[in-house]
Amino acid sequence: MIHLLRSYRRSRIIAAYIRQIGPALLKRYGTMDQYAVRQIEATARQLGISLDCLPYAIALYRREESENTRTLYALSQPCLDALRKEIAEAYFAGDADYSAMQAIALGQAYPWKGGMHTNWMQNIYGKTGF
Repeated sequence: MIHLLRSYRRSRIIAAYIRQIGPALLKRYGTMDQYAVRQIEATARQLGISLDCLPYAIALYRREESENTRTLYALSQPCLDALRKEIAEAYFAGDADYSAMQAIALGQAYPWKGGMHTNWMQNIYGKTGF
């Protein structure tokens, strides 16, 4: 039961990292292939997001290990690859070679681009022509 709760909490935090950190990184630092650990950490702190699962945010927006991933978060390349694989299975159909820009695209809102149905009365009664 506790494992299930931890898994649920972790998935909610990862979803928040995708929804909030990605667009904020794009706005603050522009388009990049991967972001620095300090950039990810500073953005998460500014947004007030929980830093409990920050290695997942690093894996979302960083492909290769760096000195900061090793010293600050003890993330070696095999550990980073394992986290990226876990994220890829949940969000990228198993493709662990996703880029930071693909992760950011998941978090961007897509507004409704359609319009009013031409025959709205029929639509109310469930008799649409679709």
